[in-house]
Amino acid sequence: MENNPIDTFFNSFNFSEAEKIKMLELNLFKSFTKGTILIKEGDFPKHNFIVIRGALREYRIKDGMEKTIEFYVEEDAIFSESTFNGKPSESYLVSETDCILLRSSEKDEHIFRTNFPRINSFCNSFIKKEVIKRQSKYSNYSISNPEERYLNILQNKPYLLQRFSQYHIASYIGVKPESLSRIKKRISKIR
Repeated sequence: MENNPIDTFFNSFNFSEAEKIKMLELNLFKSFTKGTILIKEGDFPKHNFIVIRGALREYRIKDGMEKTIEFYVEEDAIFSESTFNGKPSESYLVSETDCILLRSSEKDEHIFRTNFPRINSFCNSFIKKEVIKRQSKYSNYSISNPEERYLNILQNKPYLLQRFSQYHIASYIGVKPESLSRIKKRISKIR
């Protein structure tokens, strides 16, 4: 029997019973079906997300083509720049599978930070870890070539290869699908 993903989330972050009740009262958990576009270019999103279950992809349109810039899976945080800088979104966010997300607004986050000091500490720690993780990821991405990017996925996040299409993986590492096939063939000869 599959565990309830919301209970799994609560347990993995050690939320108290009162914190769980308040989160459920605020109706922060939302379900989205595969293919739902949660954020469009030009939108002014008012929510940040944590993936409870599912897979999402962030992309931008450049020269009429989708360019995948990020993948999100369970326990990943999704912060839209727009929620912080007030500018319209430059990217799209789409659910690649059916998803359950914790969706919180600035108001929701203020309620938690005010009523639950431990949540304030949790949020600060969580955001700090996310910033460090993303900074490291983007630094490594910017100095690596497409084959190194693919190898990085293969070694550190192989589950992405099962959860996202090869077309989107190719876009993410900065090549066309045919080039990804050649990269995979080269790597398989080495291994």
